[in-house]
Amino acid sequence: LPFMLGLDCPLKRATTQKNFLEFVVVPLWKTLVDVFPELKFLHEQLIENLHSYAAEEDALKKGALKQPS
Repeated sequence: LPFMLGLDCPLKRATTQKNFLEFVVVPLWKTLVDVFPELKFLHEQLIENLHSYAAEEDALKKGALKQPS
């Protein structure tokens, strides 16, 4: 699968994880939490994970985190 190529690159991996969460997982969990509100804490953790991957992606883009040669 083409989207699986290059995941040894930290920037590609962070971007792929962020996009998967943002476009697939978050909408699914939002709907699930609408039906089962007691699962809200899991959705909140998911959003924290999304922000973490986004921050990692930004840091890698700015060169703040070192990528392997």
